[in-house]
Amino acid sequence: MLRAEGSIERIFLYRHPVDMRKQRNALAALVQEVIRENPFSGAAFLFTSKRRDRIKCLIYDRNGFVLWYKVIEGKERFAWPRKLEQDVLTLSVEQLNWLLDGYDVWKMKPHQTLYFFARRLMHFEGEHGIVFIRALTLFGHSKKPHAEHESR
Repeated sequence: MLRAEGSIERIFLYRHPVDMRKQRNALAALVQEVIRENPFSGAAFLFTSKRRDRIKCLIYDRNGFVLWYKVIEGKERFAWPRKLEQDVLTLSVEQLNWLLDGYDVWKMKPHQTLYFFARRLMHFEGEHGIVFIRALTLFGHSKKPHAEHESR
């Protein structure tokens, strides 16, 4: 699975569409000439296609370039910033992973934390005597439950 690591310190996203036939040398030249960054710095550089259904990520790793290429199958598209003044944006590793998972990094709100707890202890009488079963009915709340709820 394609995942960025914490060892990548800087991630640059180039907003304009790029011809996806470009390989490592052409993308490295674009990084140097247009983005004005050093392609050998170990930073990650993200590019997308005109339809925004493909992403390429160029990284120089110790002794050569690594080129990640992800294509979304179907009608989905990557959320890519289009109406900003800057040509290049900086992302965190977490934002890159969200982008690869299909989230719109620029409009997204964090998910609420939910706390779950079971409510009942039930018993049944059957052929083999009484059986106690803790109910697996879970109740989600956005606030941490009080101690009285946790003990039930």
